[in-house]
Amino acid sequence: MTESWNDHAECWGDNADVNLYADRAFTSLVAQIDIVNANRKSKRVLDFGCGTGLLAERVAPYVHELVAVDTSEKMIAVLKSKDIRKVAADNPAREFYESLGMAPCPERPYIVQAAVFNRLIEETQAPGPG
Repeated sequence: MTESWNDHAECWGDNADVNLYADRAFTSLVAQIDIVNANRKSKRVLDFGCGTGLLAERVAPYVHELVAVDTSEKMIAVLKSKDIRKVAADNPAREFYESLGMAPCPERPYIVQAAVFNRLIEETQAPGPG
């Protein structure tokens, strides 16, 4: 992907593959931590790399609050326009990446949770010169 994530925000939710990914991520959350369990209603969730909130839409009904962050201002704007109950959305992720010297760029995109953390691990564990 060579364009900015902002360029994709308006039509992101129309992409069948992206929706399938969000469905599978939610199914994985149900299988791994039983996110739909009534005991989770008091929990706060961080959706790091939330995009337009496709996963947030699926998770929010089952938790107390979902904090959604992304580096793309337009992705966050689309998410906010959905007015999903219990979702607080912002884009401080950009400052977080920049504080690590890892500002997102087209050659190094950060997509959603799994991809974000995978990329952070790869970059922080990369061997130094020599």
